[in-house]
Amino acid sequence: MRKRTKPMKRGHMINRLNRLFPEIRARESEYFNGMRRGIWLGGSESHHTDGERFFNYFAMNEEDYIHKDLKKQCDNAMWYWEPHDAGTLFLWPYPD
Repeated sequence: MRKRTKPMKRGHMINRLNRLFPEIRARESEYFNGMRRGIWLGGSESHHTDGERFFNYFAMNEEDYIHKDLKKQCDNAMWYWEPHDAGTLFLWPYPD
């Protein structure tokens, strides 16, 4: 598989995340706060099929904050994650 050189398009990323992890309810960031280009993830109380949370605002270290499968999808698509509050995670494309 070729290494990606540009971030995955937002619509494609939202579709991928909702297909793989429907519990996180990925949608455009404009629906949350009007900021453009991002992806808003809800569902902080939701759990992956392995029983782990998709994201945990109160994790004591970065490795436990976001589920490894979600992190892998973000890394492969060249999107980074940013916590907003205890129930909200934003994803942003890597800068050009």
